[in-house]
This record gives sequence, C-alpha cells and structure tokens, in this order.
Amino acid sequence: MVTLPGLIDSHVHFRVPGQEYKEDWMTGSAAALAGGVTAVVDMPSNVPPIFTTNDLQKKIDLITPTTNIQFRLPVGVSDATVQAALDAQALACGFKVFLQPHSTGMFVKDDATLHTLYQGAEKVIMIHDDTGVERILKFVEQYQKPTYFCHVSTAKELSALATAKAQGLPVYAEVTLHHLWLDQTNQQLGKRAKVNPPLRTAADRAALWQGIHDGVVDTIATDHAPHTLAEKDSAEDAAGFPSIEFFLPLLLTGVAQGKLTIEDITRCCVTNPTKLFGFGPTGQVTADETAIWTVTAADIKSKCAWSPYVGMALQGKVVRTELT
Repeated sequence: MVTLPGLIDSHVHFRVPGQEYKEDWMTGSAAALAGGVTAVVDMPSNVPPIFTTNDLQKKIDLITPTTNIQFRLPVGVSDATVQAALDAQALACGFKVFLQPHSTGMFVKDDATLHTLYQGAEKVIMIHDDTGVERILKFVEQYQKPTYFCHVSTAKELSALATAKAQGLPVYAEVTLHHLWLDQTNQQLGKRAKVNPPLRTAADRAALWQGIHDGVVDTIATDHAPHTLAEKDSAEDAAGFPSIEFFLPLLLTGVAQGKLTIEDITRCCVTNPTKLFGFGPTGQVTADETAIWTVTAADIKSKCAWSPYVGMALQGKVVRTELT
C-alpha cells in the first residue's frame, strides 16, 4: 500500500454551467474521488463562458452545493473582456487564454490584449495553445509574470520551456495523461482519438516522460473533457477525453514501469498545483501499488460513460480516498 496526499487535477472540464448532460459536479466529483483526486481546477470554457466576477460567482454558487472536493476557477479572457477578467482576479485562481478561435468566444487575437493582461495580472496566466509558445515567452520575459502552459504535448514545446526555465523565467509546464499514454499509433480509437492538442508521435510521448524525470514538467493533469459517444462518433467528432477516474492508477502504472516515481507524483499533482492555484490541505489517498487489473466500462464514473482506457491493463488501484 502507498498513501499520498489527495491529488490535485489542475485541468478539468466538469461542464457546469451549460453542458450538464455530459458531466456535472456530482458525477465529476465521484470520478475524481475514484481516481484519488480531491481537488480540481475547472476551466472557464462553459456555455456561457466565464468572463466576469458575476460569471464566476454564479458558477461558484452552482458548484458549491453539489461537490465535496476542493475547486479553483480561472476566469476566461477575450479581446473584449480583458479588463473584466482583471477585475475578477480576486475571485479567480488565474486567467485562461486561448490564442486560436474558440467556440465560446474565449479568444485573444491582439497583442495589445496580452500587454493589458500581463500588466495587470496578479494570478497565474494559463495558456491553451501549443502554437503560441514563442509568442508568449516574449511577454513572460518582459513582464516576469507566472505563466502556465497547458497540455504541453511535443518535444519542441518542452525544449523551449526548458530553455526559458534555465533563463530564470517564471514558466510552468503541464502534461496530460493522454499525451503520456496515447499517441498517433492508437488507431483503434478512430474519431474518438480527437483531442486538442492532438495525439502526437511516440517520440514526443517519450520526451514528455523524460520531462517529468528531468523536472521540466511541473504538473500532470487529465484535461478531463467528457463528451457523449454520439458527439465523439458524429461528423462533429468532438475533441477531448474523460479520464479523471483513472488518474492515480495510470500514474502508478508509470511508476511500475519505471517512467516516474512516487516523488514525481507528489511534486506534479500536489506540491506544485498547491503553490500555483492556492489549494489547502487535500486529504489523502491510499492505493495498492501491486494490484493488476484491466479497465472495464463498469469502472467509469463520468456521466459520459466511456473511456479511451477501457481494455488497458493497469498496475495500482485506489483503495480509499479521504477528504480533509
């Protein structure tokens, strides 16, 4: 048995408000606890999106009666709402920035918006897009504000961030479970393999594992993004995977395979997220490191009721999750 602090998933989409048919905070929390997770950072790309203090407060009021896990909420940024986002930062844990057009309108096109954001930000700035690393690093160098790069997925991105870290810039790299465990060879998933950023090469995947070992990676998250199978299999082929209920088992499988250590899990899933997003004590999770089992549909807690990990053999199973 191994006992760890309750894990923090720094990147989830629990779909409240607006898309509760995919997930809600009761089902999302059940999935989290099953995966050893007692705290999450839930993204603002809701329907409607979270742009203002009022939006954040309404979301908090919806979430609070329906969950017993800790949560923190970033506020979204667009060219038209950057000042509203800055005004909301007392209630937010950070700012979420998309550099490419997004269906919610949460899109920053203009450098002037980024200057305004970086000048006024007192919380961490979370960057979604893999296309904008070099662009954003110029702002980090100028303003020296903590900047968190979500779902880093390529060796090239990781190398750029390693260089920035070596120069003393306050940058942080997140990697996701699916970019660690899945790649372009997973053709059996078909349309269900669609995710943003997309699955990469086996070489990129190996670089991410090495980045954890080298300390370049700061957090491991799920980017838990549930869609129904009808949405995944349709012409729209929605982007994203559910996965939070398998968080610690997948990490412990990595430990069993020599890809990371228990200390890496604590650093990337407790210590660093606590510092970045302001969590309190997270309780604890106990797991059987030796349990070997195969994921089945019955193990899924997410409302969307499917997982890309069904059929995968894992080593390590959550026995008990305790809240503070």
